[in-house]
Amino acid sequence: MPATTAWRPARADVDPTVKLRAVQVVEAIGEWPTGQGGAAAAKRRVGRRRW
Repeated sequence: MPATTAWRPARADVDPTVKLRAVQVVEAIGEWPTGQGGAAAAKRRVGRRRW
């Protein structure tokens, strides 16, 4: 997989704070080590985040 960079909202976004939070949830769900996939593991990862 190619290297990625964290997404940041633009001033033109309708509600940058909400959009940033949504992106952070997707990032939290999408980054897991081998063997740690699935809905239950994703829920734990999102729950551990300090928003």
